[in-house]
Amino acid sequence: MGNVRARTDAEVAARRAEILDATAALLAEQEYESVTLAAIAKKCSIARPSVYHYYATKEEVYLDLMRREYAAWATEIRVRFKGRMGREKFCRELAESLLGRRLILQLLAINDASLRSKCGDEAIMDFQRDIHPFFVELAEVLRKQFPNAVESEREMFRTQLTMYSYSIYPLLSYPEGFVTQVGRMNLYGEVAPIEDLVTKGLMLLSVELR
Repeated sequence: MGNVRARTDAEVAARRAEILDATAALLAEQEYESVTLAAIAKKCSIARPSVYHYYATKEEVYLDLMRREYAAWATEIRVRFKGRMGREKFCRELAESLLGRRLILQLLAINDASLRSKCGDEAIMDFQRDIHPFFVELAEVLRKQFPNAVESEREMFRTQLTMYSYSIYPLLSYPEGFVTQVGRMNLYGEVAPIEDLVTKGLMLLSVELR
């Protein structure tokens, strides 16, 4: 399969999916800077020159990977938040959902300026349009969970949640045991488990919701 170029739409979609799967697997093992198109090609059954038929840069691969992850996340939150719950439970569930999306958090940590310089503003705008359905789904979740909040308060929470999400991955990327060691040194006071930290942050962000 490796050197034979895909011809049908189904074959192209299968090749792209294989490239995305290989990239996700590599990102589970190493950081963004270390991943190359050559490494991606080696991880799957597609010859390196053939990868360029589908993606010109690894940044283009990441944008498609983000599209796929956001689509999956939209489906998850639709199911997870189907029933109404209290604000504290909502924040704990959302924290669990966020932390379960490590790949999204990792990709969000990539420098936007680097992506824009490699992909161009038009590609970034296309990407933003493509992931918009996730934010529509999130807005619907918030309307169901907090029907008494005014729309501006829900919009503010969505904006703050996006900004907050950018800050989570660095906490997840420390070597195992590092955070515990920092806690023992008492540099920043007692260090709570990451689940509790994220939940607390969401509780603070959602204080105006009701």
